[in-house]
Amino acid sequence: AVCGYQAESPLVLIITLSIAGGVVGFLRFNPHPARVFMGDNGAFFLGFSLGFVALELFRVQPETTSLTSVVMMLGVPVVDAMLLPLRRLSRGRHAFLSDRSHLHHVLLEAGFSHASAVALIYAFHTTLVVLGYVLRHQSELVLLAVKSQDTEAARRICDVLRAMNVEVWFDQSELRGGDAWDASIRKQIKDCAMFVP
Repeated sequence: AVCGYQAESPLVLIITLSIAGGVVGFLRFNPHPARVFMGDNGAFFLGFSLGFVALELFRVQPETTSLTSVVMMLGVPVVDAMLLPLRRLSRGRHAFLSDRSHLHHVLLEAGFSHASAVALIYAFHTTLVVLGYVLRHQSELVLLAVKSQDTEAARRICDVLRAMNVEVWFDQSELRGGDAWDASIRKQIKDCAMFVP
């Protein structure tokens, strides 16, 4: 909502405030032991709405909105949604059948209580949102440091990022060391919005 206000986008502002009101009302009755549960349709609606808002912000202010910061603000739900099918497949289960593979359940299996698992997820996501907000005007430079056997995959990732107008520095040369080379690498890492080792 704050980003929508600053971008002078009434559409983003209305959507985010409406969603925030609905989510706050839902969370009032959702603490453990929950009396209200969100189903798939509610989760899909929230995900779609947040994705739309992110794209709309990027459309309204492409020159001042960092794609990396938008992805960071959507951090925990996006990461959980991407890793969920992989966790299910790694256990020999169908990727789209429900089970206890969500991040919350993984934390519970690791020994966290319901309250501490939720607090940990909230804290992590809040950190990502704050970082995303603070870094929203940073450069979109992304530095990929890859092993030689991963060069082709890294080249494809770079092509996709460049197609989205993200500046990517991709060094295929072998590590050769030396003060000048080290200084060059350190400068590139310092200028990066995201460093993927």
